[in-house]
Amino acid sequence: MENNEKTSSKRTRAFAPKVRTGCLTCKKRRKKCDEEKPTCRRCSDGGYVCDGYTPAPITAPPDRPESAIVQASAPVPYRALLPGDWLGVHFYNHFFGQTVHDMAISRSLNSDFWRSSFMGPSQDARCIWHATVALGAVHWMFITPSAEHDPSLTRFATIQYNGAISELMQITQRAEESPTNSSTILTCCFLFVLLESLRGNFSEAMRHLNSGARIITSTPISMSSSTAVRQLAASFHAITSQLSLFLETRIFPDLTGFMVPMKKYKDSGTKLRDLDEAEDALNSLDDVLASMVYDDCTCEPISKSECAAQWAVLREKVRTWSTGFDCLLKQVPRRDQDSHTKKILNLKVQQRMWEIVVGDDDDDDDFCDADCSDVDCGEGPPTPKITTAECNEILDKVEILWKDAVRPRFGLKADLITAAYQLYVFCPDVSVRHRIIALLRSRRRREIMWDSFDMAMFLEEDMAQREMGFQKPAWPDIGPSPSQDALLVFRPAPSL
Repeated sequence: MENNEKTSSKRTRAFAPKVRTGCLTCKKRRKKCDEEKPTCRRCSDGGYVCDGYTPAPITAPPDRPESAIVQASAPVPYRALLPGDWLGVHFYNHFFGQTVHDMAISRSLNSDFWRSSFMGPSQDARCIWHATVALGAVHWMFITPSAEHDPSLTRFATIQYNGAISELMQITQRAEESPTNSSTILTCCFLFVLLESLRGNFSEAMRHLNSGARIITSTPISMSSSTAVRQLAASFHAITSQLSLFLETRIFPDLTGFMVPMKKYKDSGTKLRDLDEAEDALNSLDDVLASMVYDDCTCEPISKSECAAQWAVLREKVRTWSTGFDCLLKQVPRRDQDSHTKKILNLKVQQRMWEIVVGDDDDDDDFCDADCSDVDCGEGPPTPKITTAECNEILDKVEILWKDAVRPRFGLKADLITAAYQLYVFCPDVSVRHRIIALLRSRRRREIMWDSFDMAMFLEEDMAQREMGFQKPAWPDIGPSPSQDALLVFRPAPSL
């Protein structure tokens, strides 16, 4: 009886499920973490640097497939720059796990490119580390509407931003010049562009963008020839070339001679080899059109034949691309088309928009009849007209792409918002314009510096003024422009 009592009173080990939510340091050391925040007690007592905790991935709503969103697979930094700064590590991981995905422009300028461009420098230069942390925090607030105006996170991001500026000033005050210092300064400048854009300070974002572009063109050849600087030049050019399409006059210097061509294929084949090359070729048309816009707005004498020749060249380039793209789609297997549905749909939208812009051969007279001295260069190009049915057909495609996102979207590729704006101009039908404004409001997007909510309010006000009989230009000024009536107002600093 006594033995039975001893047996029954013998302690049994309680089962506890394995915890996988410990800090990054304990995980690497394979130790049990007490999960105390901001730093765990085991790391503090053992004299180790606690690298904080991995942020939880964003999960899809019940009615959307899990594959519809990008899961956070943030890389763990290989050394801690700020011991115990768990919140900094959190947003550092968010930047490299999610923000870089939103920054993708093409196959060459994709998330892997941004990750490789910023991760190494962020570990070597504290100014870049602070900038990536600040950008990760601001991006997280942008895609999380409930936290967009959180005062504590806003203060944290501001502290990180100020830290980046402070560290950067120490580099700029040094007398020594080197490719490393040049790339560090340009990297911070580029990150500041994105940071101010996400904060809604578009004028400041433009100033950083303009400053970075001018630094590149004024950098000595010995330093500008480095791979890092040439890749940064391509990054700046990817943004300036898109903004330049809606500028009245040239603001940004030409960076094409300073950059590495960011294309999948270095040689141009006789036909498009895949969707990536089709995308690269289509993006290159921005430079062609931008150069024509600048020539028209210099208000220097230009003959009608010269003007017609320029438009004929652009039109032929668009036709060649369009024919090649149609042939490519016939050759792409169905299974590959299904896996690239969004890219193909986006390219189809851009294809139709370009065809509308360049028009037919008979449209040359509309573009070139007026002498530049008699024309206000800010009025914009003549306005193509399309039917209501055709406009709705294009809008159907835009709407599919627009509503594919499950959260607010920030990106560096201006395609859907500017397409909606152009359709507003091309189709004066009131019902179509109301549909465009409703689409812009349905889900928030910010493409470079154009915000869908701001664009919706801007176009709605334009409609109201037209209904009241005010004479308005066919192309409402979305900027960047020095005009106070523009959507994006930017006044460049006068040259010294």
